[in-house]
Amino acid sequence: MDTNQTYFVHCAGGYRSVIFNSIMRARRYHNLIDVAGGFKAIKENSPIPTTAFVCPDTLK
Repeated sequence: MDTNQTYFVHCAGGYRSVIFNSIMRARRYHNLIDVAGGFKAIKENSPIPTTAFVCPDTLK
């Protein structure tokens, strides 16, 4: 990850991304923004379009 870039981090519900951000901040990555509520919140409250795409590797 580029320490000069800002990254928005999310998981499905918001809990794992908080943990990830905490671990990365301990490693001096301070340019991470946690998306509160995760992908669920993005899907329900955001104008960002989403799809029902599922990665084929997860279907094994």
